Amino acid sequence: MMTSGLSRDAFSRALADPDSLADVPEVQRTVGRPREMWNDDWLEWKSARKLPRLSVMLWIRAYDGESDVWSYFELDGEEWALCQVDLQGPHRQPVTVASLTEVIRDCGDLAVMAAYERQYGVLAENALRGWQESDGAAEMTRQEFESTWAAVRETLDADRIEETS
Repeated sequence: MMTSGLSRDAFSRALADPDSLADVPEVQRTVGRPREMWNDDWLEWKSARKLPRLSVMLWIRAYDGESDVWSYFELDGEEWALCQVDLQGPHRQPVTVASLTEVIRDCGDLAVMAAYERQYGVLAENALRGWQESDGAAEMTRQEFESTWAAVRETLDADRIEETS
């Protein structure tokens, strides 16, 4: 029986790719069986309550006219940012392209964390509940988010290579 929930590694993989939960042995053993038959094959429910609702992912974009910033978010089921992209100004200059998985990975070393934030910006620190009421906010597809993420990450990585050359 798994008494401590997912390992940190499995949890981080699940944040980045919820489909990776299909590789977790406890999940594999429960597939196709009614909950009553799960018994000791599943995570203890107390620890499972700590997991974000990964199956309800949401991708949104919002415009802040005051700062002229388009923000793109990948949200978990509780509307906390897992990934964020910010583009500022008329030329949509990349400002932020941060990931919770990377932040968690780097948070043990303050110098590494500071370097990450200088390069990729700071991930939203509060839940984005109520985003639906914001003017200019709308849902977007996963593919739209991922293509935006990839393009901005490539740009910021290229900028860093130029700075260090």
